[in-house]
Amino acid sequence: MSSAAVLAALDPGAIIEDAARADLDSWPDERLVEAAAAVICQPRHGPPDSFVLHAPLELLARRALLARVLPEHRGAARLRIAWLAASYERADAPSNRVPVADFADVGTAGDALRAAIGAGDLDGAEAVARWLGRNATAATIVGRVADSVLPMLSAAGHASIFLFLLPRVAGHSPAAASMLAATARELAREPQWRIEWIDHVDAARPGDGASLTEALLETPALAPPEVPFIYPLMHQVDITGTAQKVIGPVVGSGTDPLAALRRIQRAAALSMLQDTWDHAPYGWTHCLTLSQAAAGLAALSDDPLRAVRVGATHVVGFRSALSDRKVTAGWVPTVDAPDDLSAALAAGPQYAAAHVLRRADVPGDAVVAELASRAAIHPDAHLAKYTVACLDAASLDPEHRSLYVAAAAYLSAWWAMQPTTDDPILS
Repeated sequence: MSSAAVLAALDPGAIIEDAARADLDSWPDERLVEAAAAVICQPRHGPPDSFVLHAPLELLARRALLARVLPEHRGAARLRIAWLAASYERADAPSNRVPVADFADVGTAGDALRAAIGAGDLDGAEAVARWLGRNATAATIVGRVADSVLPMLSAAGHASIFLFLLPRVAGHSPAAASMLAATARELAREPQWRIEWIDHVDAARPGDGASLTEALLETPALAPPEVPFIYPLMHQVDITGTAQKVIGPVVGSGTDPLAALRRIQRAAALSMLQDTWDHAPYGWTHCLTLSQAAAGLAALSDDPLRAVRVGATHVVGFRSALSDRKVTAGWVPTVDAPDDLSAALAAGPQYAAAHVLRRADVPGDAVVAELASRAAIHPDAHLAKYTVACLDAASLDPEHRSLYVAAAAYLSAWWAMQPTTDDPILS
């Protein structure tokens, strides 16, 4: 039996016992992740729920976290990866009627993928993506498809996150690139869903981006759409001209893409820390993960500022509909936090953030390891993705490292307040 078949046969509800019988403890990390990717690379047939949509991204994020977890939590973090694969295997029926595609070269395949997605050909997009996953490196895949994928809002806009995370994992897991098939299939489901204003800007317009964070934080409020999913949120700021009004004056010919990425990340992290905590688990998490991924792909884009505008649009979309208070760049916590991190996390999100922001060591590796461990063993995909995004943001913007680690601590504390008694790993 293949390693993927072993994971697929596990019972998610009895993952501890089944993993012990399968002797998963003896598997190296690379074998475990590769087997999980081999399960998740098989798309499901019907429209995905949140779990199925996030599964490829979740695996990439959990692999990134695995290198940071505390030794005493490695076993549980690895069990969570096995649980993810086993749960995915039981989600809907696989799309097993997809024809086999063959191409002369990667360039031809990339063109075919864009055409299939644009035509709404789910099976065709999946078939081409499967070929690319077998025949192209992660860097090549990202370079070939990033520009066409960046403005798309089908697959809940998550294709950019997949492309942003993929290269760091694919070197150890060839099957990881094959997970592109699931994302490509969902991109083709609603190809007309996209951010449009970015293709109608004056390329010569100035704008150095120095006030980008402040502009994003001052996004005007709009009534939330009836269904607050990614496409309605972004479409609303697109058709009303809100995104263009906020971003247009501060992103232009004088903008440095890396500096803009850092400022976009700051606005997203500040939203987590200061805005309504009702939207912490899904709204403010996506505000960072989506914007960071899009703007982070600027280095691989033929039009870097277009990628920056997409990333900034995600922040505008979330802030316009979900924010209910003023958020400022100069914010400092007002609560007195416990000196112990575990006590601060148990006290609540504001205390956890204050603990990090007031640390003299800004904050140390022990804090990062604790937050990574909590995210790696928790069942929520958004906590895993967000924690990775915060740590990435800290690396990309070291001057504001404590801001991002505090945001990760805030979300970790939010989840610590939620019951998880039915989870086989945490309970």
